[in-house]
Amino acid sequence: MARNPMGPLAIELEVLREKAFALQTTGRKMERLIDELKAVEQALAPLSGIDRWPLVKRHSELRAALQEERWKMMVQREALGLTRHDDLDDIYPIPRRITE
Repeated sequence: MARNPMGPLAIELEVLREKAFALQTTGRKMERLIDELKAVEQALAPLSGIDRWPLVKRHSELRAALQEERWKMMVQREALGLTRHDDLDDIYPIPRRITE
């Protein structure tokens, strides 16, 4: 049986492709969440009082989901050997918490 001289390298390349795909998927989720958060913030602007509460709750849920995806992104990056995550705040900003 002939051995593929690229065998181990081919496997490593496939693993790297999978890691890159996971990063891309997480990044896209984060972008969608950021877009949704911006839309909620715009919808909140003209509202006051009790009318705001459903959107404040939605904002909180979206923000929590974004924080979870950011954590996943950090774990995935660390698996690739990228240990600095300063750029994530610039690329995928987490908006301030809205409490009222």
